[in-house]
Amino acid sequence: MVEVKNFLYCLNINTADGRTDIVGILTAITPEYIPGLFSFSINFTLLNLTEGEHEVTIKFKNPENEIITSIDNVKLDYKKDENSNLPEQYLGINVAAGLQNVDFKKSGVYSTQVIVDGIDMGNFKIFAKGKNEE
Repeated sequence: MVEVKNFLYCLNINTADGRTDIVGILTAITPEYIPGLFSFSINFTLLNLTEGEHEVTIKFKNPENEIITSIDNVKLDYKKDENSNLPEQYLGINVAAGLQNVDFKKSGVYSTQVIVDGIDMGNFKIFAKGKNEE
């Protein structure tokens, strides 16, 4: 069964030559102002995939559990690296997504829901508070 591992919130992600570089890991989202817009990225690994096409949906939700931005039905084609000597349950792909100008209306716990092939893989929470707030 597919697993989500190593879920991270960060400021930016750079991918090149089969390498993923994470910039500015976030333990909380702290935009200059709330309410206001803020851009950030997420990165996670999908492990134990079967070869073939998979569909991924990402939903970022506010503290009321309302979807405020989403990336819907992205098709990922996975082919096992034949040169890898890792066991299959440790093989997979990294998923990187930039969420631009997300509207944070209030402070609180936000979450990202990951859905793979129609299966809810869980919600990954992060606290957000504006630097302008006491």
